[in-house]
Amino acid sequence: MDLDGGVLFAATKSVDVVERLRLAGVGPEDFVEASAKRAFTFIAKHLDSHGSLPEPQAVAELCQVEGLETFGDQGVSEDWLLEEFVNRKLHRALGERVEKIRDKLRANDPHGALESLQEFAAAPAATSSEPPVSLFSLGGEVEEAYRLVKEGFFGCPLPWPKINEITMGLWPGTCTYFVARPGTGKTHVAMLIARHAWQHGKRVLIVSPEMSKEAIAERFFIAQAQVSGVNLLRGTLTDFEQQRLHTTVEELENADGIWIVDSSHKLDGPGLDQYIRQLKPDLVCLDSIYDLSFQGNKTERTMAAIDWMRSSSKKHDVPFVGFHQINRSVGQKGKEGVGFADAGAAIALTDQLLWDAHAIFILEQSQDMLQDKRLRFHVGKKRRGHWDGEPIDCHWDFETMNFSEVAVGAERQQYNDQDAGFDEGVPF
Repeated sequence: MDLDGGVLFAATKSVDVVERLRLAGVGPEDFVEASAKRAFTFIAKHLDSHGSLPEPQAVAELCQVEGLETFGDQGVSEDWLLEEFVNRKLHRALGERVEKIRDKLRANDPHGALESLQEFAAAPAATSSEPPVSLFSLGGEVEEAYRLVKEGFFGCPLPWPKINEITMGLWPGTCTYFVARPGTGKTHVAMLIARHAWQHGKRVLIVSPEMSKEAIAERFFIAQAQVSGVNLLRGTLTDFEQQRLHTTVEELENADGIWIVDSSHKLDGPGLDQYIRQLKPDLVCLDSIYDLSFQGNKTERTMAAIDWMRSSSKKHDVPFVGFHQINRSVGQKGKEGVGFADAGAAIALTDQLLWDAHAIFILEQSQDMLQDKRLRFHVGKKRRGHWDGEPIDCHWDFETMNFSEVAVGAERQQYNDQDAGFDEGVPF
């Protein structure tokens, strides 16, 4: 079978084929014969210059491709031809890289070999030649989504009832974000979400590039045992509390359903995808997404991480929850007049990185809230569910380990946005 000839013939018959090849990163260098390289270059340039494809006969004559018009009758589908061509491209790229790595190893340069491998892993790979999808073919999926909602479908549940009303749970293939200034409690919120999902029978992967897996586990076990987090940090647990903690640890020794990867693991896109394929979680919680192992400065890392989350959540059909840090000045009414009451302005200060989010929540804890052991969730964005326009207040008590939502209708302390601050002494 002449793979190059079949692809060239298909390219002379359909603009869609040319665009699919381009989408997969195919260029003239991916063809074997010089005449085929010239032919693909000519076809692509003709399309760009004239908005149409050249006739197969013209391609054959100008580029000296023999028998071009006969290549369409090879008894295989167009999709198969394109997929095999892209597979060959990737196979060649891998083979060339393997040879380079072998040369480094023969030269006793294992560090150079590893660097070459990492460069290849970080480079854009040949993508699938899957064509764009017609909007009109998706009507059935729209009706199916409505059927799920009508029949009461609910995504992965969150610990707070009003936030569940706003999100209708965490839906597969979506990304939800919680953003806050440093020290507001993002990591503990991540643990509470993971624990709540696990209590409802969900499998959870926690990704923690900033905090160690042991520190995450500590937060989980004190919440599960319902012992004072403050006493645990001070080493002053009562005998009763210490026994409860020990009993909880023993009871869960062989439990399953929550996994943690921290900075000792591979926290770039390929590594995280591998963990997700291996564990098949129902929920992925990513703390400190700005610290994941993507290249660049903090802003560039964050943008790369969010791009990966957007695509990976859909690829694995799993809900992702990400935790992001915003500047300490957000929420303080200064010369720019930005306060937590203006959730949209707060989100704008994250460089508009979260445009594809299913929902966004901004955490606030002023000095008054800290003293009253409260945490406030502002709604920055929502796509489904119901919201009455009011922020959601939660208990934030590390003495009693009470992090439940403040009941609707309960008396609420009015806090001054201008007092919103960060207390370095907050234990979690």
